[in-house]
Amino acid sequence: SFVLLLGTLVLDMFHDGFPLNSSTLKDRRREIQTRMVFGDTEIKVSALDVTTGKCVRATIDFLNK
Repeated sequence: SFVLLLGTLVLDMFHDGFPLNSSTLKDRRREIQTRMVFGDTEIKVSALDVTTGKCVRATIDFLNK
């Protein structure tokens, strides 16, 4: 089988200027809502940090070269 990486979506997880990781906020959970929509010749993806309201989006258009 053949798999091709088409893109990467990154949502930076910062709080007060410091990355949220195990050393800064041990055992703290964050809610991230993700969405992927397949339609026609496109895939649309998004990720929303519910705490901060920060959202990132990407669209992959298979007809665009």
